[in-house]
Parts: sequence; structure tokens; C-alpha cells
Amino acid sequence: STAGFFNQSRERRRGLLARVYFRPMSIVRAAEVVVLLGAVYVACGLVFAPFFAWRGVGRVDPAARTTGLGFRLIVLPGVAALWPVLLRRWLAGRQPPAERNAHRDAAAGRGRRVDG
Repeated sequence: STAGFFNQSRERRRGLLARVYFRPMSIVRAAEVVVLLGAVYVACGLVFAPFFAWRGVGRVDPAARTTGLGFRLIVLPGVAALWPVLLRRWLAGRQPPAERNAHRDAAAGRGRRVDG
């Protein structure tokens, strides 16, 4: 009953509320969940990396289309680590964004003109 709950000591109520509402997870269980999520992330990256290095890298970056096996082996660890970003870019079929700086703007005629 509610009246019984409010008649209990403050510490006892606090402990009861923590058990009922928060259901604390043990530190060991929380660590196991974090390790499991990390292992799943790494496993997905290891499965994705060879396929991306073989087929996807040329679609995402046109400069990488003509690269050889050495380049593809070098990028494997990075692809495995960044697989969500690269997968999204590969599926979207987007090219990498063009760098925009003062030199490119001037060459394209978009630069600021300074009259001397």
C-alpha cells in the first residue's frame, strides 16, 4: 500500500525505488555488453573491408579505380574501422566532396577580385 511505503525510512524507500525503477545492471554485465557490441562492430568491419576494397573503393573515389593490390591491402584496416561511413557513401553512390579553396575558386572564376 502507498501509506506503508511513505512510512518507511528514507534510505529504505530509496533502495526500494532503485530496485523497482532502475534495475541496476552489474558492472560486469555492462562491460560484457560493451565488449559484445565492440566485437560485433569489428566483425562487421572485417566482413565489409575485403568487399569494399575489391569493388567499392573505385566507386567511392574515382582516383582509386586504377590502383593495384598494394593500395587495396593498405586501406583494409581503415576500411574495417570506418565501415559505416564508407558503406553509406558506397550505397549512395556519391563521390567524395570536392575540396574548395582559394586557388580552385580563382581557377573557376569564383575568386575574389582584388584591384591593385
